[in-house]
Amino acid sequence: MWTTPEINQYLELRNKYGPLEKLYKQMKIEEDDVENKSKYLIGYVLNLTMTDEDLLNHTIHNEGRAKGLIFLENLVMSSHKEIVKKQTENIDVEKIKVL
Repeated sequence: MWTTPEINQYLELRNKYGPLEKLYKQMKIEEDDVENKSKYLIGYVLNLTMTDEDLLNHTIHNEGRAKGLIFLENLVMSSHKEIVKKQTENIDVEKIKVL
């Protein structure tokens, strides 16, 4: 579980990028639902290379999970056209929700 300070840090630092916000809204992921955002991006949107995973782990270890999620979002923003179109088709939104 993410702590309240981690969630607040993410909310302060995040980039309100239109297509990414639209994607979250389409997938019914709330603004402060950082855990499901992370799971969704890793599990359904991004195809991380080993280098990406190393950079993500390094970011999380040194700067925290909020910066790690922002790192993931930046990867999505850098190539959103192909990713958003491909990864939003036929996804069961309920499968990504944390119980």
